[in-house]
Amino acid sequence: MVVEEQSKHLLEIRQKSADICGDRCKYSHHRRSSQYRQTTNANGILAHSVVVTSFGNECILTTQELRALMLGLEECKNFFLCVLLGNAVAELHQGFEDHTHGRGLVIAEWVPQLHILNHPSTREYLSHCGWNSVIEGLRFGQPFVALPIHYEQGITARLIDEDLKLGVEVRRNEEDGSFTKEDVAKAVRVVMLEEEGKRIKSNVEEISRVVTNNDFQVRRTNFSNFVSALKDKAPSKQTV
Repeated sequence: MVVEEQSKHLLEIRQKSADICGDRCKYSHHRRSSQYRQTTNANGILAHSVVVTSFGNECILTTQELRALMLGLEECKNFFLCVLLGNAVAELHQGFEDHTHGRGLVIAEWVPQLHILNHPSTREYLSHCGWNSVIEGLRFGQPFVALPIHYEQGITARLIDEDLKLGVEVRRNEEDGSFTKEDVAKAVRVVMLEEEGKRIKSNVEEISRVVTNNDFQVRRTNFSNFVSALKDKAPSKQTV
């Protein structure tokens, strides 16, 4: 009985994510193929371009950070799916759901993240840049909007932005580390809409081939060795 209830609940969550991402695609353990990228909706038009936002189950945002994140997603006008485990979603500013109805969804419980990252509608990954999340994003060829919260995430975010050119880090106030809705919206737009975003996407696809072709080594290598391997494979800075 418990198993049946859990299965039913999972299907409900997957359907919620499908409402934003569009038609569901078959899950694959490998990097998404061209046939998944060409999945279309009922009108024959490629499904919405979606920003997937997730901070795992350990990164808790302050009220100020949560507000800036949500207002930034609202301001950038993109479709988005935001997963906020353990965060005070009830503190979202008044009217947020009304303002984003039909193009945004906030979920405060577990979702099938690999399924969502593998979905052809997902076009960028706004992440805290925990190492597991980075590997998952690269595995499915997703460019990053990096918003580190604590621990080693700031170093990883800087690596993604400045060294490997796989995404854009949300800029912060140098004095207190805060960020604004404008900072979030700008980073999302750069990756999704601007010429720099196209170059980032190309870089990510190149690195994704490295990650998926060496999946065994990815699971067993240490961070520094893997980063060195990525840098060796990354496009030269003249091409980005």
